[in-house]
Amino acid sequence: MHSRRMQAHLPNPAEHFDISTIVEVSKCQGGGLMGKRETKSRIWVLAVACLCLAPMLSHAADNTTAVRDSLTAFAVEAYSRTEKGSYNFFFSPLSVSIALGPVYGGARGDTEKQLASAMHIRVSQGRYHTAFAELRAKVNNAAQNSRVLLNSAKLLAVDMNYPLEVPFVALTQKKYGSELARLDFGNAPDRARGRINTWVKRQTRGRIERLVEPNLVNKETKIALINAIYFKARWEHEFNERMTRKTPFWITKDRKVNVPTMYLKEELSYGESDTVQVLALPYTGHSISMLIVLPKERDGLGKVENGLTGAHLRGWLGLLAPSHKNRVKVYLPKFKMEMDTNVRSILEGMGATDMFSAEKADLSGISRNGPLFFTVALHRAGVAVDEKGTEAWAATAIAGAVGGRETSPPRPRIFRADHPFLFFIIDETNGVILFMGRLMDPTK
Repeated sequence: MHSRRMQAHLPNPAEHFDISTIVEVSKCQGGGLMGKRETKSRIWVLAVACLCLAPMLSHAADNTTAVRDSLTAFAVEAYSRTEKGSYNFFFSPLSVSIALGPVYGGARGDTEKQLASAMHIRVSQGRYHTAFAELRAKVNNAAQNSRVLLNSAKLLAVDMNYPLEVPFVALTQKKYGSELARLDFGNAPDRARGRINTWVKRQTRGRIERLVEPNLVNKETKIALINAIYFKARWEHEFNERMTRKTPFWITKDRKVNVPTMYLKEELSYGESDTVQVLALPYTGHSISMLIVLPKERDGLGKVENGLTGAHLRGWLGLLAPSHKNRVKVYLPKFKMEMDTNVRSILEGMGATDMFSAEKADLSGISRNGPLFFTVALHRAGVAVDEKGTEAWAATAIAGAVGGRETSPPRPRIFRADHPFLFFIIDETNGVILFMGRLMDPTK
C-alpha cells in the first residue's frame, strides 16, 4: 500500500470538513474475463461514518455496541496496515466503512463472509445496518445540540435502463437515507457526471467542486450511490493569532524544522500515562474535539503506533474524564496535509479478496443483471489546522469492472507538541472518531 502526498488547496482559515466516499462496481457480461466483453457497471458512494469507542444508551444497545466494536476494530486494523514511515498520514476509516456498508448489504456467499470478517461484523445484516443508522442519527443530534453544522445528504443515481434489486434500493433509502435519481449514463455520460458533481458541490458548500472525473463515470456507468457531508465548527477556545511563533519541531530525534506554532492556555481535558500525553481540544459546544496523543519520547510515535489497539483508544479517552481537567499550556503547530491511499491493498490484506475477482465476486444482492466485481479501492483525505479551527475531508473510491480555603493554583501542565504525534477528530458525546492521522512533519 502506498500513500502519496499532494499539495493541499485550502481556503483561508476555515473550520469545516467535507467527507466523501465513492464506491464503483462493474459487471462482466458472460461471467468471465477471458474471451468475454466487459461492460462496466459503476457504483459510487460518498459518505461519512462514525467509529464508536464508548458505550451508548439505546433501545438496541446490544446491537449498537456490537457495531461500535466492529467499527473500532476495523479502523484500528486498517490503520495498522497502512505504510509507516517518515511522512504524514491522514485518513477516514469511517468513510471506508460507510462505503462498504451498502456493498456488504448486496454481497452474498463467500464475498459476504469475507467482508463481514474484514469489517469485524458480528451481527446479522439487518441488525448491522439498523444499528449503524441509529448511530449516525445520534451523531447528527449531538452536532445540532452543540451548535455545530453537520449536513449529510445522499444520492442514489442509476442509469435509466439498469435494474437493481428492490431490497438493495430499500436498504440505501431506508438505512442510508438516499435520494433516487435516474440519469442517462449510456447516452449522456458527461451530463450525468455534471449533475452529480453539481449536487456534490452544493451539498459540500463548494468544498468539493469536481469529484467525478471523466475516466470514472462514462457511458458504461450504471449506478452511483453518493453521500456528501459538510461540517463546520470552530475551537471552543481559539488560539490567539498574535501568539503564533515559529518554533522547532523535531521530525526525528536529532533533526528539526522551524514551523508556525500556536499557543493556548486554558482549562482542558488532559491526561497522561507512562508513555503518552493526551489532550482534547474542544470545538464549540464541547461535543466534538480533536484528540491529540503525544508520545513522551521525541521518537516514540512508532512504538505508540505498533501497540495501537481499540483498548488503547478507550484508555486514552478514559484519561480525559471531566475530573481530569487541568490548566494546560498548549503549543501546537499549524499544519495541513493531503494524500491518496490504496485501500484495495488494505482490504485484500484483511481477507476481502473475492470482491475484487470477476470469477469469485458475488454481489447479486445489488443486481442480477450480470456478475459484479470491484477492481480499485482508493482513498483521498486531507486536513488543515489553524488558530480558528479545523478543516478535514476524505474521499474513498472503490472502483471495479462490474470551593475550600484559598491555595496557590497548581502549575499548568505543558503540552508541547514539538515532535510527531497521533490525532483524532472525535464526537465525545457518543465516543465517535470521525478521522485519524499522524503528523510527522508540519512543513510537508
